[in-house]
Amino acid sequence: FATKTLQNGSLITYTYATHSNDYTEYLSAWNIESQTFVYTEKREHTMNSKNPFETVKQYFYDNNSKTWNGTGKKDYYRDEMGRDTAVISSSPMGPDSWYSYLKTIYTYDQNGNTILEANLLFNGSNNTWFGNTKIERTFTNTNVLLSTNEYTFDFSNNVWIFNKGNESSYDSKNRLESQSTKFWNTNDLTVFTGYKTNYNYRTDDSLNIVENYYYADGQGLVLGSKDFYYFSSHDVKIIDTTTTSSDPILPITHTSIQPSETESAAI
Repeated sequence: FATKTLQNGSLITYTYATHSNDYTEYLSAWNIESQTFVYTEKREHTMNSKNPFETVKQYFYDNNSKTWNGTGKKDYYRDEMGRDTAVISSSPMGPDSWYSYLKTIYTYDQNGNTILEANLLFNGSNNTWFGNTKIERTFTNTNVLLSTNEYTFDFSNNVWIFNKGNESSYDSKNRLESQSTKFWNTNDLTVFTGYKTNYNYRTDDSLNIVENYYYADGQGLVLGSKDFYYFSSHDVKIIDTTTTSSDPILPITHTSIQPSETESAAI
């Protein structure tokens, strides 16, 4: 059977298999000349009882030859909780023939937060996967995001290199205390804080002052502006911003980040 949904001049049709959970999703667009909907794309969803639990093949419709031509395929590997552990992307090489080129793997903490998202590329010469980019995240026990670090893979040295990171800290009342953005210094091969924001609160827990710092060569973190927050009886926020040039200068601690181990090729 099929269900149809009309969305902004396009028609999405779902066709389901009789004895399985497989289904096909068709996308049609309104043709002004023929005054009808014509096929443009389709996605075939094949559901399995074991990994890969789902395979999605995408096609576009060639109105001249009246044929469907493959544009991409994704295989979804999942754990016992139904979460993606790996997604393999493939490109067409011919009629129903595909070449896998990208694998994205995911790792979760005990609360289900995604703490690792890594993209691996395929080496056809030895049929192995190698690192490309990855994002690592940390969370509190209450699932609040603490840090996000981005890396790229250094092929010559076979290690992950830090690119950029964001960190947040909270006080004893779980109020946001500071946020900072860190970058990789290619000259001395260390990590430095490029931006930092400090949050100060009143005794009633309302936001009072926000201090915005930026990194200046030879000076470290420099206070760039202060935002003063006021609240009316209707809880309307009024902000008064004061911009400063060099008040005060704080020292910066350079901390070298060691690259993590190369991701496993196993799914």
